[in-house]
Amino acid sequence: MTFPYKAVAGVAVGMSVLCCASSAFADDEDNMVAGWKGFDGLRPHVGMVLEGGPDIAAGDGGSGTTGAFLFALKGGILLDRVELGLDLSPVTWLPIADAPSLPGFQANVYGGYHIPITGGISYPIRGGLGIGALTAGGSPLMEIRADLVGVSAMVGPVLLELNAPSVRVFTEFNVALIHLMFGIQATVLPDAF
Repeated sequence: MTFPYKAVAGVAVGMSVLCCASSAFADDEDNMVAGWKGFDGLRPHVGMVLEGGPDIAAGDGGSGTTGAFLFALKGGILLDRVELGLDLSPVTWLPIADAPSLPGFQANVYGGYHIPITGGISYPIRGGLGIGALTAGGSPLMEIRADLVGVSAMVGPVLLELNAPSVRVFTEFNVALIHLMFGIQATVLPDAF
């Protein structure tokens, strides 16, 4: 008469061990696609940034709000969850979207970290310094960058990221352009192939 109870107890113990093992595996996984490398080791990356949003101009006795657009190429290294890189907009930065004939160049170096949330989902934070210049001339602008709100996901060999917003301040110290850029970043990690 005790046999059925032992069998049920054995199945219950086996199922709980299996469930614990599978949940532990899922928590350690850094990639949403099984079989792909996650955030471990030193890895190069290349990708793009596509962002747009309001631009607030202030200084020299005036202020105003317009729209801004930025397309950038990016590259760098990812060491575990630490990211170091360079963003470069080769005349694909529109600080005033209403004036597409006034594109600009911008480049910045940045450092960041992908805080793990669950599985391949992370909360990215970044800070950086750079330079911006309009093709119409004028003084170069110092760029200060802060990505404070967003979510990233490692999907196979691609790191996808949504920013809401990426704050970029361009300044001559008497005038400032404050961009609140919402957008997407897609980065390929070549050694994942």
